Amino acid sequence: MISVLLPVYNAARTLPAALDSVRAQTATDWELICVDDGSTDATPHLLTAAADVDPRIIHLRRPHRGLVASLNDGLRACRRPWLARFDADDLMHPERLAQQLAAGFDGVLGCGVRLFPRADLSPATLAYETWLNELQTHQQIVTNLFVESPLVHPTVFLPRALLDRVGGWRDVGWAEDYDLWLRLWQAGARFAKLPAVLHEWRDEPGRLSRGGGVYSTRRFRWCKAAFLRETLLAGGAPVHIWGV
Repeated sequence: MISVLLPVYNAARTLPAALDSVRAQTATDWELICVDDGSTDATPHLLTAAADVDPRIIHLRRPHRGLVASLNDGLRACRRPWLARFDADDLMHPERLAQQLAAGFDGVLGCGVRLFPRADLSPATLAYETWLNELQTHQQIVTNLFVESPLVHPTVFLPRALLDRVGGWRDVGWAEDYDLWLRLWQAGARFAKLPAVLHEWRDEPGRLSRGGGVYSTRRFRWCKAAFLRETLLAGGAPVHIWGV
């Protein structure tokens, strides 16, 4: 029923625990598509060994081309009607896939998250976690769509056909996940989030989305401006812009 899409790059330190958390799912009808983006550490060995033991784990080895290429390569390999995203430095609660599948939601379905390790999380980061977990309904999520990314990428669960409808992920100079949420919203997709905390989201200095490159505040503003022009501001109505 479920394709779990896991892009991996030099994640040997955290990958074994991530794989264990997928294998521990109470829902057992899944395939795990692991796209190795040209890793130079022990990642290829770990994935090969995991695939040898469990035929549900599929190891795709690719030259290093970046996250978006890995996601789209993985999407083409997915064979199940439902797709769940996951990352190699995170952990799934054993009930995550079962609860998201049981919801039967035909849009983009996230879940509650818990950042870890907890020791060094700042008050601002904890407030961000609370904000994310409070956004559960479609209306709450789309109302905050132009504030920040209201969904955590590796928590989402959606019909494979919905991703195909918008052409998968794009590499257009800003965050690929935020770009995807906005395109799905344009396409009329519904959004929701399970209140249960079913995903442990690792927060460390090296995390890809901590603000550099395509994940910078400036790039987020470019993305928002581009989509605002195409959607809410497309009619040419006057607007008032303010900030602090």
